[in-house]
Amino acid sequence: MNGKRVCLVGVILSASLLLVPAFAGSAADTQTGNKYAPPWTIDAISELHRLGFPGIPMTTEPFSPQELALTVLNATAHLRTIQDIRAKGLGLEVLDILEPLIKEVRPIVKNTFPEHAIRLETVYHLLKPARLEIGTFGEKAFLSADSTLPPLSEASRAALLEQASQVLQYHDSETAISIYRDILAHRSNDPEALTGLALTLAKERKDQQAGLALKRAVDLNPANSVILDARGHLFERQGRYLEAETMYHRLYKLEPDNRDATYSIAWVRSKQGNRSGAISILQDRLKQHPRELETLFLIGKLLLVSGQPDQARYYLRQIQTISPGHPEALVQIAETYLAEDDAVGAHEILNEVPPSHRKNQQYLRVRAATSRKRGHHDQELEYLNSLLALNPDNNNAHQKRAMALVSLERLNEALTTYKDILTRTPNNSDVLREAARLMTKTGDLKNADKTYRRLLSVDSGNYTGWLMYGRLLMKKGDLKAAGRCFHAARELDPGASDAYESLGEIAYRQGNYSNAEYYFSQALSLNPMDATAAWYLSRVFSFTRQYSKAQETLEDFLSFAPGVSFLEEELHLVLRNQRLSADTGYLKISTRGSSDFEALNQRFSGRFRDELDYTASLERMRIWESNEPALHQTNIGLTLGYKLRQYVNTRLFFETQTFSGAPGDEFKYKVQISYQKDKPKLTVFHSIGPLEESLAVIRKGFEIENLGLKLFYPVRPWLDLTLTPSWSRITDGTNQKRTVKTALNCFYPGLPDFRLKLSSRFYAYSNELDSAGNLFTYFAPNRYITRNTQLSWDKKIGRITITLGLEKSRYEYRFLGASSGGGSTGYSFAAQGSFTDELFFVLYFLDSRSDTKTAASDLEPSRSLFLNLSYRL
Repeated sequence: MNGKRVCLVGVILSASLLLVPAFAGSAADTQTGNKYAPPWTIDAISELHRLGFPGIPMTTEPFSPQELALTVLNATAHLRTIQDIRAKGLGLEVLDILEPLIKEVRPIVKNTFPEHAIRLETVYHLLKPARLEIGTFGEKAFLSADSTLPPLSEASRAALLEQASQVLQYHDSETAISIYRDILAHRSNDPEALTGLALTLAKERKDQQAGLALKRAVDLNPANSVILDARGHLFERQGRYLEAETMYHRLYKLEPDNRDATYSIAWVRSKQGNRSGAISILQDRLKQHPRELETLFLIGKLLLVSGQPDQARYYLRQIQTISPGHPEALVQIAETYLAEDDAVGAHEILNEVPPSHRKNQQYLRVRAATSRKRGHHDQELEYLNSLLALNPDNNNAHQKRAMALVSLERLNEALTTYKDILTRTPNNSDVLREAARLMTKTGDLKNADKTYRRLLSVDSGNYTGWLMYGRLLMKKGDLKAAGRCFHAARELDPGASDAYESLGEIAYRQGNYSNAEYYFSQALSLNPMDATAAWYLSRVFSFTRQYSKAQETLEDFLSFAPGVSFLEEELHLVLRNQRLSADTGYLKISTRGSSDFEALNQRFSGRFRDELDYTASLERMRIWESNEPALHQTNIGLTLGYKLRQYVNTRLFFETQTFSGAPGDEFKYKVQISYQKDKPKLTVFHSIGPLEESLAVIRKGFEIENLGLKLFYPVRPWLDLTLTPSWSRITDGTNQKRTVKTALNCFYPGLPDFRLKLSSRFYAYSNELDSAGNLFTYFAPNRYITRNTQLSWDKKIGRITITLGLEKSRYEYRFLGASSGGGSTGYSFAAQGSFTDELFFVLYFLDSRSDTKTAASDLEPSRSLFLNLSYRL
């Protein structure tokens, strides 16, 4: 180890004895395992030695982190305040080296020498204000503040101040700042140089340096109104309104008649939300200066933004009395009329503005807003174009222009305008939201989705953005993602009703009526005039058979807002369903007839305590393959349905049947259990009853067992799917049948009265002979497939709904290796509605014709008529 190395270790060890007596390790111990300080620290220590930093030895060899920490602790041992840094002559060059060294050893000192960690942190945090002082007053002034320089004569001082004043006239702020720093290097508390430096820094928006200079200037001269005003404006610019108001009040006490001080106090009070206090101090000034136009104008403006347009107009009219035709006051008066939605009044006032002031930006802005209120969007666009010609960078005007283009249905131009704004301000959340909304309107859902994601990435607290993105996702059918968006919106603004209404709509679509009831109730409590929430809540109550609650909801809303047609119509339907489902029940009589059969059906139905449904029925039907009038089938049935829970419903069916010429009475039962959670609804059923497909089978007394399930799934709001697989067998253990039925039901969103239904059935049979060697006709084919397409169109006329339909069927079957097929086309007409509040009817007619020649073609065409009358007892 050379001499320089020995010198460094000796200095460090001696320092360790003074500073950290608990440190017992040697230099050799700390260097085990090649644990050396970073190489750059050697150069830093050497540079500090070259600059004459006290307590820093010369070294050229690596040293351990602990040795580096001890060296830095020793060098900074006597630094307690900025005055110590200044007294030791530590300029920027030294601070630039010292700061990274302290930062490097801070964790080492904290872990190894914790008793010195607080002192080192104090030194570290002194460096920033020291740098700020040097940056503000200059390094020369900073270092000479506590030393003696050659005195600056008054003549030299005056010449320097005059030179600074002259260069400021040419906007050379940097030279002026340098001159003021030179003066302060000789006279650290020179009031004029300090004031000039502070004001120049404030003018250049160097806020941190200006704040320090202004603070020192105010401390030296607390009665200088210019410095107080400048410091108040600096605080105001930084959003420190309370401190700004304090400065303005000090100025106001010095000069009670200072108009600018009064206005400044009014503005900062207004920015803090204390508009009444702002107006109060202006009104006090107005008592002393009753004809001061600026005060009248400012009072009017503050009253307008406070939501008092009539009071604002009172003061602005006084300006017109003092100075008739004052253009700014006229424009402001027009704004007061706009605040009251009186666009005509605003228009008339704006016509009084002299032509010479009609190219003013404020005039054009109010003119455009007035035209929009009046519905003259072409004129609005014209004024906005003129405004943008004066100020092309006015993004707010560009946004208003895009809105005007939307109102004129020039959607592509509006979208282009929004995109142009985003090139200048890519994170403008308002523009992103409106652009996404417009993309949705034009059907560009993919880009709308991307734009909403971009909006929420730059502004995750945008309530409207979450809400609108959720509605887009709901439109695309992604209800779960939409629900997450609505929950995010609700967390951002728990007092807004829109998020609750949207969550309720999702729950309603999913069939989760308890959640739907909660959300819609919350939406109505937050916004009692939300007609959509009232409608949905009544529908929820109707689906859960709480008709009295549905009636109460609608009647309460209509008592506050009568004349809402779709709610009045819903109330009519609720009252109808309430009567039909009353505990007293209702009687329904229907008759059906065709070339194949005829039947008369009578039913008596009702409900007990909203839990138990019951129906007693009597049906008399002529057997379709018999021409004997006496041969008929009589069914006497009882249906009971009990509501177990909200999502699980059990229905139990009992029926007795008697056939003329049959072996005896037959009994049939059916159990059906339904489960619904979110979208899918699953129903499982099981039944055993007589086989009724042919007279021969009926007379043999065979029974058939059915087991299956039915799945209903709304794929989209406009499309739903039904899938029903089932299995059947004859109870004597012979022939079996497997069936799969599918149905797609959809409508076009733009034509809600139009419906399209596609269905198909597939039957597969396992045929066996009975004990007598017979093959049942019902189970004859090996395979049987039918396809059916139905189109319908509805039209509501008062209480009556007319439906026109078209039905197309195709079938094919295979039996013993042979196949056959055919089809039919049918036209239907249906009318349903009510004659009175108690009497309802359904009329249905079908004319069906076969497309193929078959052995049974003599039965074609087939016409069917159905009439149903329901009367509430």
